[in-house]
Amino acid sequence: MPVAAARTITFTPEEYFDWEERQEERHEYSRGEVYPTPGGTYEHFLIVSNVVGTLRLALGDAGAVLPDGMRVQIHELRYVYPDTSVVLGEPAFREGSKRRVLLNPSVVVEVLSESTATYDRGETFALYREVASLREIVWVDSERRFVEVATKSDGTWALPSPVEDGRVELPSLGVTVAVDDLYRGVTLG
Repeated sequence: MPVAAARTITFTPEEYFDWEERQEERHEYSRGEVYPTPGGTYEHFLIVSNVVGTLRLALGDAGAVLPDGMRVQIHELRYVYPDTSVVLGEPAFREGSKRRVLLNPSVVVEVLSESTATYDRGETFALYREVASLREIVWVDSERRFVEVATKSDGTWALPSPVEDGRVELPSLGVTVAVDDLYRGVTLG
């Protein structure tokens, strides 16, 4: 997520992939520029872990749940790292990416912080809507108990629906998960 300044040099996608493999930290790519992806708090990573574990358990063998190291292609000039991606069926990868760039996520999850919430709900939401395979986008707030889900049905995106307690429905996956499970062990506030 571009919250830090971009590098001043520009890359082609292929140059970016080669350069990125040699870096200690991850970078997202947007139209030739690269942006470091900031680290998160303990609560952020615990929520990501909870999301991955909860969805993995709920899905069983019906799909793959991938943590935040899996890069997703939005289009040929934009690559991002969602906090969690879910793939139903056979995963598709960008040609030549060594299975490091996913083309067909069904669901992506972003864990929000004060510094990323505006970007993730705004620009990232607009970008994710360009991914044809995507059916749901989930935002889980790391600073307060609050989950939002935007769902695509018949080619149209419904506005995010907030959930603070109870259960979160993910129709494309055929699962419902408890908000309590997403926040297990997390101290808020």
